[in-house]
Amino acid sequence: MTNLYRLLFAGSIIGIMLLSIAPLSDLGAPSLFNDKVLHIIAFLYLAIISILSKFEIDKIYLFILLISYGLLIEIAQTFLPYRYFEINDLLADLIGVTIAFGFFRIKKAI
Repeated sequence: MTNLYRLLFAGSIIGIMLLSIAPLSDLGAPSLFNDKVLHIIAFLYLAIISILSKFEIDKIYLFILLISYGLLIEIAQTFLPYRYFEINDLLADLIGVTIAFGFFRIKKAI
């Protein structure tokens, strides 16, 4: 099952990057509120899949890598004429990752 999660994780990394660099006109621009909710959901999902993948690294490093991935996306968007860096997107990514890690921490404590 771990291999399936790892495959999903790799596909999700690629999929999220492709969606993040696509022109908004191709995706149908979401409202500001919906955009942040989509960021939270995407990174919540990505964090859950990464935890279930049972990578052999400390959870704190996994957390940092996921947030760094969000930062990488935002930096990449600065080079696109139809996208831009937005700190609130990065904050929404952080919220999604934090919720996932918090959930697994609570689950482990029970």
